[in-house]
Amino acid sequence: MDSLGIDNNTREIVWKITPKPKKVTKKATAPKTKAVSTQSSTNKEPELKEMVSSQIQQLSSVLFEKLQGLEQEVKKLRATNVALENRVVAQNNIDTYTNDMVFQPWYL
Repeated sequence: MDSLGIDNNTREIVWKITPKPKKVTKKATAPKTKAVSTQSSTNKEPELKEMVSSQIQQLSSVLFEKLQGLEQEVKKLRATNVALENRVVAQNNIDTYTNDMVFQPWYL
């Protein structure tokens, strides 16, 4: 029970039954204009389709070039990574060989 004497479950039911009134806003009315002839719009549709298709082709070619550039960078990074790993392995082999040589009895 809360301070009003109504438990939360009852309050939720009351809210569902009597929701808050929605604010009504006045809609702006657009000035009436004469309808544009449909023939001019049908003439514009092929031009619009051509323009959209050319933009799609242009953007897809740019995207393809960017993807190829990224793939080349990934290949370079992988090659660099392999080379560095090989250098680390070779350095570890050199270090273990020299340490083994130091502690061999015939070397002393």
